[in-house]
Amino acid sequence: MLKKLLLCVLMSLCVMALSACKGDEEKVQVASDEQKIDEDKKVAEEEKRKQEEQQRVEEEKRKQEEQQRAEEEKRKQEEQQRAEEEKRKQEEQQRAEEEKRKQEEQQKVEEKRKQQEQKTQQKQSIQQERT
Repeated sequence: MLKKLLLCVLMSLCVMALSACKGDEEKVQVASDEQKIDEDKKVAEEEKRKQEEQQRVEEEKRKQEEQQRAEEEKRKQEEQQRAEEEKRKQEEQQRAEEEKRKQEEQQKVEEKRKQQEQKTQQKQSIQQERT
């Protein structure tokens, strides 16, 4: 009977020890699960931060490319304006040269006419003197 009582006490102690171990095991499991959740959160936050950083980098790159395109377009427009201005100046110069050439030609014609008129007057004067 004493053996049975001792066996019962021993079994009770074993059950209590197992229960305590099981409780500790559950606590350890809960702590492990919480730690895993925290690690997963950290990983997710890091992933999100990296993604946001990548988006910022891509946005900055896009802005720079847009600015380069705008500057290139502006440069092309300025180049086109310079070319048009140069063309306009050349056309103006050609008109001025053409006008000058016409005036010189007109002067030559006028001089020839005056010379011809003088010759004619001289001939008339000579003929009048002869008569």
